Amino acid sequence: MPELPEAEAMRRRIAPAIEGRRIASLWSGQRDRGGWTARDRRDLAGARIEAVGRHGKLVFLEIEGGRSIAFRLGMSGRLVLRAAGDVHDRAAVELSDGTTLVFSDFRRFGGWRVLHGESPAEAFGLGPDALSPGFGPATLVSTSRRSVKSALLDQSLVAGIGNIYACESLFAARIHPERKLRSLEARERGALVRSIRRILRASIRRGGATLEDYRATEGEAGDYERRFAVFGREAKKCPGCKCGGAVLRAVEGGRSTFFCPVRQR
Repeated sequence: MPELPEAEAMRRRIAPAIEGRRIASLWSGQRDRGGWTARDRRDLAGARIEAVGRHGKLVFLEIEGGRSIAFRLGMSGRLVLRAAGDVHDRAAVELSDGTTLVFSDFRRFGGWRVLHGESPAEAFGLGPDALSPGFGPATLVSTSRRSVKSALLDQSLVAGIGNIYACESLFAARIHPERKLRSLEARERGALVRSIRRILRASIRRGGATLEDYRATEGEAGDYERRFAVFGREAKKCPGCKCGGAVLRAVEGGRSTFFCPVRQR
């Protein structure tokens, strides 16, 4: 958390306030003094922010001259518009009109990088964005023995899907999360891609999801968590499939997976 929908909702909230503005200065918290280099401060002073982009879970500022500032949100990162200085604030971009974009990250698993000509996807080794034309059933064609759930979490394969939306998409596509990726038939790959796109877009429309461990940071909250079918619903009635069973929870790679053992095969 956050995943693609939360990153996109964040991008949409901040873009109108900062696109077209010029950078006045760069700020970093006491524990992140090395986050901005002397070159960053020199080269970006006065530069115009042309657009706010997103690729997977990355949000980035496109800056004139082919440069960009990419923010990796990690587990708790947020980009918010306010003065910097809170205990969880790690970095800020202060603009010439007085607006300040703050990167707040209370768990500190995120980070940021200034890129010179390199695309954020290349810099972070990301696969196609999950909502881009570059992601499709062919992306999931593989001889890999790993589970389909672990494959969806691999950002180098497809960018933007995390634990929440992998669980929800696999439920919608009726695919067991422990199935081997190579076992998927063409129709199943197509169904999974359609489910991923539908669920991600639905979550974006609701402003993403806001879980309790993410609610501690500022920012306008989404409410897609109210529509979760399986995530976080262990032992609750399986929705929609009339199987008479309950949602199960399994742990793989240190992460909880929620699924219906009847609907998903």
